Amino acid sequence: MRRLKIFLFIIFVFLFLFPKPVKAQSLGLGIYPPLLEVTLMPGKTITQVYKLSNPGEVDLMMTSSIVSFEPSDEIGGIKLVADAERLKPISFAFLNADLGLGQTFPLPAGGIQEIVLILKVPETAPEKDYYATLLFQTAPMKGYGNLSASQTQAKIGGNLLITVSRTGKPFKKAIVEEFRLFNCSRICLIDSFSQPQFVVRVKNTGHSYFKPLGSIILQGWFQQEEALDLLPQNILSGFSREIQCQIDDRVGPCQGKTKFLIGAFNAKLEFGLDDFSGEYQQEIRFIAIPIKLVLGLFILVIILRLIKTRLGLDKG
Repeated sequence: MRRLKIFLFIIFVFLFLFPKPVKAQSLGLGIYPPLLEVTLMPGKTITQVYKLSNPGEVDLMMTSSIVSFEPSDEIGGIKLVADAERLKPISFAFLNADLGLGQTFPLPAGGIQEIVLILKVPETAPEKDYYATLLFQTAPMKGYGNLSASQTQAKIGGNLLITVSRTGKPFKKAIVEEFRLFNCSRICLIDSFSQPQFVVRVKNTGHSYFKPLGSIILQGWFQQEEALDLLPQNILSGFSREIQCQIDDRVGPCQGKTKFLIGAFNAKLEFGLDDFSGEYQQEIRFIAIPIKLVLGLFILVIILRLIKTRLGLDKG
């Protein structure tokens, strides 16, 4: 009996110190294309092929739907809106022989499902933009494999930017809501060793989305000049967006690259709507001086004076 207890204790210790590895099953979804931009005349119909992929290790059951969306912030985020009226009178359907919009279908691990979406614009459709998302999400189930139900909820969507226009040239208009240096709104004084960063906010006041194409041109003393190219980001009708820049291979804030600036500078923002016409322009001015260097020299002079005074007192 004693030997049995010792044997069981050894087994317990072994299992505790060397637990059996459990492989976690991955869950993921992919969709192509993730974004569709299209301009249609009333009375026209188009089709688009989507590929929904399951690169994970778990078989899934999926459902589909069409919902509208709108920006949730000014940096590219969106939120889905459960308001079917926003997409009327446009109609959506699947052309797949064995699959309809809203039906549940299997998507095995490693599998790909091709889906043909048909989009119809009736003759009576108002000329404006319609923003929709073809949404796929996992159907409610008790669980998949070693994953619990709470772990298996996944969704993915492809956004559609639909412009309805009889001429193919919808009304586009913008205003520059903000163009300034970061952390500076009026009289701008920056350190020569800092790289100026610009805040650019543009609002779409027209009837259709657009991409601002243009740049920020910096010009200053000693023939200093630099161009910051605006990143062509969609701005939806009725909304504002903070524009980023594309500098070399980096995408981020519109920040200069020059390591040292001195004197008065002029920064000019110019862009067009889906072209480089430079129709929209705005300028700001700022001054760059070596503030840190001057401050450092000032402190050094004070320290040297204190040392000199102290030495004089000691000699006295």
